[in-house]
Amino acid sequence: MRRKQIFPLIALLLFLAVLWAAGCGKTVVPSRPALQPELMSTERLAGEASQAWMRRDYAKSELYYERLLQRPELDEGSKLVATKRLALSAYYAEHYHQALQSLQDWRARTPEGRMDSEWETCYVDTLQKLDRSDLLEAFFQKLLAAPDAESSLISKTGLALASLYWAQDQHGMSLDTLRRLYAYSADNDEARADLEKRFLQKLEAVPTEQLEKFGHFVTQANVTQFPYTLVSYEQAMRKVRTLDKKELAERWPMLWQAISQAAVRSDLVDRAPLLETLTNLEKELGVPRQGVALLLPLSGRYAPVAWKILKGAGAAQWRISQQGADLMVEVLNTEAPGFEQRLRELPPYFTIVGGPLRREALEPLLDGVQLQGRALFAFMPKLPEGLEEGRGVWKFFTSPSDQVRSLVRLAGGRLGATKFGVLYPREPYGERMAQIFSDEVLASNGTITVSQSYAPSTPTSWGDSIGKMVKTVNATNTTAVFIPDVFSRAKLLIPYFFFFDEGRQLFLGPEIWSQAMAKDRDIDMQYLSLAVSPSAWRPESAGAKKLAEALADDGVGPPDYWSALGYDFIRTAQRIGGLPPRWTPNDINERLAGLNGMEFSLAPFTWNATGGVRQDLYLFQPAASGPSLLDLDRLRYRMRKALENHEWRMETLQKEQKRQQSQGPEEEELPSGSQDSAQ
Repeated sequence: MRRKQIFPLIALLLFLAVLWAAGCGKTVVPSRPALQPELMSTERLAGEASQAWMRRDYAKSELYYERLLQRPELDEGSKLVATKRLALSAYYAEHYHQALQSLQDWRARTPEGRMDSEWETCYVDTLQKLDRSDLLEAFFQKLLAAPDAESSLISKTGLALASLYWAQDQHGMSLDTLRRLYAYSADNDEARADLEKRFLQKLEAVPTEQLEKFGHFVTQANVTQFPYTLVSYEQAMRKVRTLDKKELAERWPMLWQAISQAAVRSDLVDRAPLLETLTNLEKELGVPRQGVALLLPLSGRYAPVAWKILKGAGAAQWRISQQGADLMVEVLNTEAPGFEQRLRELPPYFTIVGGPLRREALEPLLDGVQLQGRALFAFMPKLPEGLEEGRGVWKFFTSPSDQVRSLVRLAGGRLGATKFGVLYPREPYGERMAQIFSDEVLASNGTITVSQSYAPSTPTSWGDSIGKMVKTVNATNTTAVFIPDVFSRAKLLIPYFFFFDEGRQLFLGPEIWSQAMAKDRDIDMQYLSLAVSPSAWRPESAGAKKLAEALADDGVGPPDYWSALGYDFIRTAQRIGGLPPRWTPNDINERLAGLNGMEFSLAPFTWNATGGVRQDLYLFQPAASGPSLLDLDRLRYRMRKALENHEWRMETLQKEQKRQQSQGPEEEELPSGSQDSAQ
């Protein structure tokens, strides 16, 4: 059975440049002038080497044993002894390249079985001295997989490897090594607690610049896990220790979140010291109170959507309150007269506002919201003309640009397409989406080979429009066609491409395709096997599953896009934290940029340094059972088969045409429809 006693960890100092002296620390006696080994017999050379070894004259014993091993008459037993002493002599003489080679020879000459502790200790230390993280990594992995490896050796090796990665500025690898070592000690709380204590002590001593480098590897998914939770904790505590009183009071809500996360919700074995620190800070600075206002149409046409958003927001508030935070959510009905005044009357700690959904409710708010010192996050795909994201108003919603970006990135970046076509309805939505798509293609160095419109209310004209388009598509080998229309019409438009002997293209659609696929079971995959559309909602994602669990606990039914929007917004607002009385847009932009890595139930949002938001959407394909998450390999296969089928049809058609042209006059009297049928 593997022994899990990871001591003496008390004797192991995390990340010391000089590894454990036990077994490898010996007094080196100054060397006397060496005799010439070439003039000695093998017997005398062996004796001189042994005497130098016994005197701990390692420089001389290294020389003698190296030459002794060159004597062909040496038996295997003597070779093993000489190799061992050569390796250790070179190590003690600090000739680490020779030591490594001899340690490897020693292992190779040793019969099957464990190496002794002296070899293990010197091997680990030698690899660290030589910066050989590759060999140390391989040895560490081998020990983790070995059922009979000594726990103390695994600890020693893991700490040495983490120390080496740290020294090489490979911060992510250093943290991952500690994570693996911690996982190995799963049933030894004492060893885990010791590792936590030593790592935190090390973090407390590193410069802030280096601490920030470690912080790049902390994500929402690992922020409660060792060692990442301690990195987040120390980053917050570093600010607590260095900020002046005024700044600390302003930033305390955000810092409180990071400290309480490690002290209360992390998987650490020994959270008591962190909890004591948190309690003392709360006595001094208080438990932050934060308020979030939601502006939603609780009555009228959009009320069903608003209540779904509230469902998710309520689940988020409950979970946050269970973690000890004081978060209040106030909902104002934008369909009720005077909601603007009620917003102004909210207490000053309501600094974050979500909504509204409609532009008509947004416009009268802007001056008032700014004057009252509240940051507004609009739930709409695009801000009204004249408003710029990150300048007092932000956006928390999926945009048309997010949709077309995901499609162009797939077709151009992952599938190599450079030529695109656009088939759009002559109506505002289609024209606007067609323009956004064209701009994105051009920005990514692609080409729009053809842009064709059609009358959406006149189906009898669609064939003519698509027929004209197909001629250019065929002549230019256009790879992908964007159709910004509802899915019900797209299903009728796409078969025309096959009628005109095309159909090898990717057919790209907006998010409304994915929404319709979830309800549509009348899908002909003969025409839609190459159709792709984006969506911000994927019920199978890890974040969506957590939302589903939260809603199930509340007994309010399954989640959807709108409940996910409310859930994610409240959690995002809480992460932003309370705002100081005289906050600036840059204050919020900085906090938003620091949210990267947060786990969303929707497709993840990210904000740039100026407050602009983007959302990396999921991609789906139609299937009989509903939208299916894109399988890139399967899509490539389908594209290849579609191209092969197209080439086969074209080749068959050409052969038929040549055959007809080579026939005699009597063949020309065949009915005119025969040739058309062949084509």
